[in-house]
Amino acid sequence: MSKIKDRIIKKIVIILVVMLTFSLVAIAVYAMATDNGRDSDSDLSGIDARVENGRVSGGGKGSQKNPEDILSYRINASPYFASGNAKGNLMIENPPENLHMMTVQIKLVENSHIVYKSGYILPYQYIRTTSLNETLENGVYPAIVYFSAYDAKSLQLIGVLEERITLYIGVKK
Repeated sequence: MSKIKDRIIKKIVIILVVMLTFSLVAIAVYAMATDNGRDSDSDLSGIDARVENGRVSGGGKGSQKNPEDILSYRINASPYFASGNAKGNLMIENPPENLHMMTVQIKLVENSHIVYKSGYILPYQYIRTTSLNETLENGVYPAIVYFSAYDAKSLQLIGVLEERITLYIGVKK
């Protein structure tokens, strides 16, 4: 009777070892297939929900890539918002030639108050219209846009570019 129990226990142990080995191999294969365990979205949970794929102006991806130290961008230099809490035509674009994802932050010149912050925008993505994060009174507001470039794998900040724009809130140009 004890020989039968020993055989059953050995078979159970062998089955458990095989199942564990299978599981570990499956996990290792998955990790290698998804860049060391990080799939394309796992570290990018901060992707802006307002992004659309493509280009603001239409057109294809193109084949020319920027060098590592160059960041191209597109933004409307004079976006219009019908009111302080309405959507405006910012037309922010991270063109397909970029190697890095970016975020956008808009600060008013007069007081450095941040009125807009985006989430991550990947190359070949854009935000056509959006509302500001802060409600502004009707008026004309000179502002500075900060384009921050990030490495998509490490999320390390690579650099920041500045661009002056003018926000038109409830006032036509």
